[in-house]
Amino acid sequence: MKASKLKVGDRIRILGFPDTRKTPFDLDPGTRRVYQQLLARKRPVRITEVDEFGPWLECNFRRKDGTLENHSLIVTDDDNNWVKCSPTARRHRKMKVSELKVGDRIRLLDIPGKGRAGYYMHPETRRVYERLLARKRPVRISKIDKTGRPWFECRFRRKNGRIEYHFLIVADDDNNWVKVR
Repeated sequence: MKASKLKVGDRIRILGFPDTRKTPFDLDPGTRRVYQQLLARKRPVRITEVDEFGPWLECNFRRKDGTLENHSLIVTDDDNNWVKCSPTARRHRKMKVSELKVGDRIRLLDIPGKGRAGYYMHPETRRVYERLLARKRPVRISKIDKTGRPWFECRFRRKNGRIEYHFLIVADDDNNWVKVR
């Protein structure tokens, strides 16, 4: 498949370093390290943007000091180091927020309200969602409030060793999650 046929949301699996005419050492060290980490992950990555140059994928890695490192890579037609993943056989039925119960696990797919005009999110809340997305683990619904909205909680360890707690709500108009079986 040609890279020009890829669209936002498609998943591809990285099979090796780009352009087999070059050795991995011909790449700059930063790009080589990103490809090594992608190959070690053995998971598909999602196309996040398509512009006039081609499709882009975005990946996040955690450094040894705990900070998050973001990288964007372009996928070109010349590279034969990737393959498009078929859609998952198990499609998730979109659930209503009111169907969630305490103990259900959900996987966050994106930051709530991304791409919607006029949607405001506090910077601290955005940071928490970015850290949760980088973890790539599901969260568990911990309580249902009086209005029937589900809440989940998460914890992060700070650099000083203390733990910070966050409690977030799953809003009715959010479509950034799927239920995990």
